[in-house]
Amino acid sequence: MDFPWLQPEFSPAGVVLGLALLAYLVLVEPVLGLRCYAYLRRHRRDRSDALLRVYALTLTVEGSWLVLILIILLVSPDLDPGALGLSRPAGPLLGPAVAFTTVAVLAQIATGVVLRARGVSVPVAGDFAYLLPVTQAERRLAGSVAIGAGVSEEVLVRGLLIALGVGVLGLSPLLAAAAATALFGLVHLYQGPLGVLLTTVLGAIFAGLYLATHSLLFPILLHIAIDVRALLLTPPRIDDGSDRQEVPAARADAGGLG
Repeated sequence: MDFPWLQPEFSPAGVVLGLALLAYLVLVEPVLGLRCYAYLRRHRRDRSDALLRVYALTLTVEGSWLVLILIILLVSPDLDPGALGLSRPAGPLLGPAVAFTTVAVLAQIATGVVLRARGVSVPVAGDFAYLLPVTQAERRLAGSVAIGAGVSEEVLVRGLLIALGVGVLGLSPLLAAAAATALFGLVHLYQGPLGVLLTTVLGAIFAGLYLATHSLLFPILLHIAIDVRALLLTPPRIDDGSDRQEVPAARADAGGLG
């Protein structure tokens, strides 16, 4: 399978910054995720701002990724943004991709809304219950986290990392996508083995949508829908009518957070 649109040309400075981001994802992000989740396990019940602090850190880190990717584009004048997936969708598989994404997004949102209204959860692999918002302040910031993760993770993992694999490491697009997908699972190590497996499968779907449409638009939309379903449409474990509620058990009965 040929991908003539995926011909990234990084400048030396762009290569250095790109490899630095890759090293961060491999060496730092999995450890940071484990440490943040351990912090929530210890302090979710005794510190009212524990989750808000983790949300704020998440938004800061992921915002930094986007800033660095913008700098890479600025210092690499020959790097076409389309080689990072920053382009309009195209290609012969665009129609099926539109249909798949539309159905998947609507299914995520509709299922979440219906089950939340009924107070029912769907058990799925992945340990991330301490990330679920309880108070109104937490829920408001959780929406930003869901959108921020959907945009930043797709631009970094599917956009930049696949481009680095092809343009710098000399990998084929499919092999670069496979490596990026494996790394996407690794950075969700805090969710446990089943959570890593689930996010790896989701990463493969996102990568498939990207390569099929030459664009990150559909992976971003689906990624946001999944995170909104996981963070905002999961029925609360306890609803006592108060602003603060008991934190749920460690094993979440909700969709995977990507």
